[in-house]
Amino acid sequence: MIYGTYQISDGAVRPDEPTGEVDTKTRDMIVELLRGLSDNGQTILIVTHDIAVSAKTRRIISMRYGMIESDKMINKGHFTIR
Repeated sequence: MIYGTYQISDGAVRPDEPTGEVDTKTRDMIVELLRGLSDNGQTILIVTHDIAVSAKTRRIISMRYGMIESDKMINKGHFTIR
């Protein structure tokens, strides 16, 4: 299990800062592991402040002061604002 990862009864995996205390090689390995789970149908919700991690996702929901600030879908390296 990745440190700081939580799985709730709905089956979604919620890693909270899964790469916060690791080097970039390990970070990339963790991101690829989570991507593989996602590709196999697992819902992954990552909480992170690491822009390099969020840039590798398919959707970025940014929050500020407890409110959704933006919701962007990433399509082949391009952002689509929803």
